[in-house]
Amino acid sequence: MEEVTRLISTGDSVKLWDAVSMVPLEQFNPHSASHPVAQACWSSNNQFLVSASSSGDKLVVSSLKSSPVPVVELAEGKKQTRVCLSSSSQFLVSGGLDHCVHIWNLKTTRLHRTLKDHREEVTCVSFNANDSYIASGSTSGDLVLHSLTTNLSSKAFGHGSDQPIHDLRLSTLKRSLLGSVSDSGTVVLWDSNTQKELQVFDSAHKAPGSGLAFSPISELLVVSVGLDKKIVFYDTASKIVVRSIRVDNPLTSVDFTPDGTGLVVGSTRGKIYQYDLRNCNASTRITVAHKTSVTCLRFQSTAGRHKSSTRTSSTKRPSAKLSSGQQGPAPSTGHAPVTGPTPHRQTTVTSLELLSREGEGQPLVGRGSLDIFSPVREVTSLDLLSREGEGQQIVGRGSLDIFSPVRGETHSLHSTG
Repeated sequence: MEEVTRLISTGDSVKLWDAVSMVPLEQFNPHSASHPVAQACWSSNNQFLVSASSSGDKLVVSSLKSSPVPVVELAEGKKQTRVCLSSSSQFLVSGGLDHCVHIWNLKTTRLHRTLKDHREEVTCVSFNANDSYIASGSTSGDLVLHSLTTNLSSKAFGHGSDQPIHDLRLSTLKRSLLGSVSDSGTVVLWDSNTQKELQVFDSAHKAPGSGLAFSPISELLVVSVGLDKKIVFYDTASKIVVRSIRVDNPLTSVDFTPDGTGLVVGSTRGKIYQYDLRNCNASTRITVAHKTSVTCLRFQSTAGRHKSSTRTSSTKRPSAKLSSGQQGPAPSTGHAPVTGPTPHRQTTVTSLELLSREGEGQPLVGRGSLDIFSPVREVTSLDLLSREGEGQQIVGRGSLDIFSPVRGETHSLHSTG
């Protein structure tokens, strides 16, 4: 029998939830009560969890095979507050209050590499989909891409010190797409190959933006949340805001459900709101999860459930080594190569060098469409959104009343709830 899909939330503790019923499964804090948990991430086989605290006391790898048990502690005293695992779960990248990005080898439990490209606190770190580079952002407003194939870092880019970066994400469907959200409330979509902005939503939020997520099944859909209590949806092709929802509390974190049809958002009041994107006028469930702000929300990895025989060519993970025809982040000539071997997948696995992911998540249906809310249908275009008997005109990607395909009434695309 397949295990239930789990959701992890962090705040005053780490909590594991049944993602459907929101019944709490586990609660623990490997960082002690005096160190609230800032962020956590799943291993690719969902048997381990890595967490960091807001004080940066240490990084902890916890086993989830039975009751949560800390098995490895790293970076003690290095003030690391942000974490992300590579797709093989062998390498861990962290960042924090020391202005540095650190890469850890979980097979040897040793520090593999330290990057000193940032001038201020590192607020977000992430591997890209095939682990060929790391993206990081800081309170100085700088974004930096570090290639793991060339050991070179890009020049810092961003919108300056007036836009400290609060979150960044890399699309798993459109590999060159990077999204960031800043203290000014601005959401920016970047081309990671050129470090050039593709679209700027400078009025997305009227208060600091706090979280960002790309849809796992449609390369067109991005969502952000902010302290202005708003959830904002964007179409990356038409470059427009397609919908916004107002919640009753400032929002701090966001993640899509693995099937792409739902959303969870966390608030400063410790609540988790669940939304069904097929009818998102109101949340389907509100759960009081933490006594503090919800600092992070992450669904467990789904990639390990899908065998290679079920993948399409569009979901195959390329080698971490860039081919001659594939460009990585443009290196800065002012940065010398960093010594150390390039991270790569190992053929021998240990308890912490976990099984590598076999796909980019769920089989994709209509990945180039925003009709993502009926994933069993064969959808290739937004033009398929017409509804019988309603006489509603569909105007390509600009007509994105996609969140309630069974409703009779239409709503403003820019509704604020």
